[in-house]
Amino acid sequence: MDPNASPLINDPLPPLVRENDHFLLLFADNRHVFAQAIPKWQSSKMKNNPCKVNKRTYSTHHLIGLPYGTVLEVTKERLVPLEEGADLVPSVEEVGGLLSLEKTSDAVAATIDATREGANDGSKHNKDETNTLNSDNDNDNHNHKPVFSTDNRHFTDDNTSQSLTLTHITHLQRAQTPGREIVAALISNSSTFRSKTAFSQAKYISKKQQKHMPRCRIVRMTPSALCRAMFLKDARKISNLREDTLGWIMSAANVHAGQRVLVMDGAVQGLVVASCARKMGGYGKIAGVFEGQQPSYLDVVARMNLSLGERYVIK
Repeated sequence: MDPNASPLINDPLPPLVRENDHFLLLFADNRHVFAQAIPKWQSSKMKNNPCKVNKRTYSTHHLIGLPYGTVLEVTKERLVPLEEGADLVPSVEEVGGLLSLEKTSDAVAATIDATREGANDGSKHNKDETNTLNSDNDNDNHNHKPVFSTDNRHFTDDNTSQSLTLTHITHLQRAQTPGREIVAALISNSSTFRSKTAFSQAKYISKKQQKHMPRCRIVRMTPSALCRAMFLKDARKISNLREDTLGWIMSAANVHAGQRVLVMDGAVQGLVVASCARKMGGYGKIAGVFEGQQPSYLDVVARMNLSLGERYVIK
């Protein structure tokens, strides 16, 4: 460590999530959710929710100490950290490889069977007629076996390939079945999944995963990441400022450590002030000019997780 370095300067880019750090949750559909790592003893005193996903509030105290880039699975109760190497979109093997109903967990199979029995009780009077009408067809097609190929040429989009109905899925959700098992049940009860191409299987899994077992990744709060998240959320609030434009502004202004910078960025919610503070690293001075009674950059500067030295240069 340099003995001449300022004692106010701390590591601005720690590899792990620290207490009270702000971070982003990036979903597979490119949604960004703002969150903060609030300790358990402090969460009860907070007026604002530390994290809110799909109208549900989640605690974030167990995320403290996790490395940035960790993938989380969103359940009804909490954000569950996954093992290292997990991706936002799980593969067929990661879902469980449950390509048959017999391999589905006992709880899921029992729920599906109970739902089917309840649905069949109301339609018993139609079974005899249906069996009579189909008896001749069964005899004619007895010696014919379906031939599947790994492409989509024989598929017809008539919504009949999935044997699970909305009623079955609703019962699984009410029984608090994990999203992983719901996706596995959908795969195992799809008559066309095995014959799909690898690309179609990945697309199918991605679609069901985003609905029943959403995942997100912990992203470090940097000027570019914050600008991108705010742009996707409401671009008008930051005057349609993109991250590449923000980088061009910083380069054209030649912002570096030791400079004295005058900034007025009320139209972009203080993104330029926070970016200058991060790039200058605690050396120099930033004069933030604003209209009204308080600066417009306070919220963005707080979300940037600036060190004491980096905040000290903002006047």
